Order: sequence, then C-alpha cells, then structure tokens
Amino acid sequence: MKIGINGTFLNNSPTGVGIFTKEVSKGLCNQIDTILYSPFDIGACKRVQTDLSISGSTNIMNNFKRLLYINTKLPSLIKRDKITLLYCPIVEMPSIMTRIPLVVTVHDLHPIYFKRQFGLSSLYFQFMINLLPKRASMVTVPSRFVREELLKYSKVKSEKIEVIYNGYDDSHFKPMDKSMRKGFLSDHNIEKPYILFVGSLFEYKNLAVLIQAFMSIKDKIEHNLLVIGKRDVAINKPIEDERIKYLDYVSYDSLSYFYSYADVFVHPAFFEGFGLAVLEAMACGTAVISSNGGSLSEIIGDGGLLFDPKDSDMLATLLLMVIYKRDFRKEIIEKGLKRAREFSWQRTVNQLIEVFKRAG
Repeated sequence: MKIGINGTFLNNSPTGVGIFTKEVSKGLCNQIDTILYSPFDIGACKRVQTDLSISGSTNIMNNFKRLLYINTKLPSLIKRDKITLLYCPIVEMPSIMTRIPLVVTVHDLHPIYFKRQFGLSSLYFQFMINLLPKRASMVTVPSRFVREELLKYSKVKSEKIEVIYNGYDDSHFKPMDKSMRKGFLSDHNIEKPYILFVGSLFEYKNLAVLIQAFMSIKDKIEHNLLVIGKRDVAINKPIEDERIKYLDYVSYDSLSYFYSYADVFVHPAFFEGFGLAVLEAMACGTAVISSNGGSLSEIIGDGGLLFDPKDSDMLATLLLMVIYKRDFRKEIIEKGLKRAREFSWQRTVNQLIEVFKRAG
C-alpha cells in the first residue's frame, strides 16, 4: 500500500483541521509508505511541493484554484508516484474518477449550518459533500454526532462511515510548570488571573454568550477574559472592554502555557464536530466549561461542566462556582486529565490505517 495525502489546503498558521492533518500525516509517514502533497514539510514525510497560493480553506479564489489543481495536476502526480490510495483529510477530492480508492475525513458540517459565515465557500463545501457517495470508498468522522449529521445531509451509506476520534500531542499539552507562570504571563502583559477562550471567531464559536456571561459577573471576580483567536473572520466586531484582552494568534509552543495558567477554559460553541481545544485544555490540567452543542458532550464526558450554548446565565453561574469553589475546581481538573488520557494521535492513525485496508 502506498498512500498519497492531499495536503494542498495547508497554510502556515494551522488551527483545528490543519493540526489534525499535520499530526496524522506524521503518524502515517512513520508507519506506511506515504507521499504528502503540500506546500509545507511535515515531519519526515516524503513531500511533493504544491503552491502556497492555493492553500487555505475559506478564501473562495484559493478554493477555486485548488479545485482546478486537484482535478488536473494532482491525478497525474498520483499516477506518476504509483499511489494506491488517496487520503483527503478535509472534504476536498478530485471530482473526476480515478482508479484508486479514496478515503475522506469529514470534520463537521459547519458550512451547511452557517451559510452566512462561510459565504460562497459553503456552496463549494456542499458540492464536495454531494460528491462523497460517488467518489469516496470510505469516509471517516471524528464523532458519532458528525456521523449522524452526515447521514442526514448526504447520501453516503452508513457502512461507509467510520468514527475515529481525534487525539492530541501529549508531549506538548500537559500541565506546565507553575514556577514559570509569573514570567510567562508578564511577557504577554497578563497581570490578573483569567478565563480563557481559544478559537477563531466564527459565528458558530458563540463567543458572544461568553462575553455576555463575563460582563454580568466581572464586578464579582478579579479575573479578566482572554480571547485567543482570529478576529478577521468575525461577522460582527467583538465587544471591546478593558477587562477583555484579544490575541489574534499565538504560537503552538506557547498555547499549552496559556491553557495551563488559566483558572478556567470556556468553549461555548453552538456546534463542534469534535472540539480539539477542549481536549487540549483538559490535558493541560485546566478546568473546562463547555456547551453541550454538537459533539462536545460526547468528547468531554465527565471531564468538564456542560451548559446550553444559549444560556449565558447558566454559564455565569458555572464560572462563579469554578472560580470560588477550589475543591470543586480541583475535582473537575482531575476528571479532565483522566478523560484526556483516553485520546491519542497514535490511536487515530492506527484506526485510519485499518480503514485504508478496508477501502483498498
């Protein structure tokens, strides 16, 4: 078996699906003969260089140019390199027929739910979803929730869909040394304890309900709200307040420190296909409060507290409980650490290889 990975969409500031693709690619390249088609090197993978101008996932022109590439150049490269199975880590594949099996990962259906947010890219996504029944030999999804949604919104047969949970880098996301806390936070001009949010400010991330809850209790706590995520994707400009600090992007290396030194991490999303950030936060020993939207209750289990994503009052109550009841917070942290240990990228890669064998 010789695997080709379609990484043409990758950019130099990876978030959820980019991190997934990097971690899975590294694991696959270590275990089976693999060629990565990507603008960037990943680990020890053998790589065929692709053009950075076709990368990204929300820019419609980049998507169009990439669609042309994967239907013209990529098939010829696959044939030249004697690839026996093509793996597409996002819903993006050649629309023309190829003679080799195709496995595709569907992370979520957000472009279908939130058309206003994704604009013309939602049409592109829907086109690819419609191709799945004809083109994909197997489809993997990161949660049972996404499996059920895909069955609802596509004609992919249930026997072709396999649930494979994501993992996390346990050598990186772990409780960081508390002795470094003061210096790290000082370097980032963070003076007070903080509540943390991590994620691009798409509409479905539902930052507004967290801000509403925070504003209702800010006079009762000393904490600030720290928001890490790209603001340029927000439909409405986020609320400005002296107690709210925004960081558009932080390095991968520093993210575990931001998680570890937060008193509480909040993930208020309406929907998630998996929710990688909650897993990373639990692994870093941070108390997690999350909405119960989409897959989140499935992934968190008893490792965090859950609330209705439309209920800012409930979120405010939970924040006060976690902040003021230290024994309660410690219990949540311990359960979160235990839950996080049930996930790993190695397990994800091993299960993907089994799917490849079935597809081939």
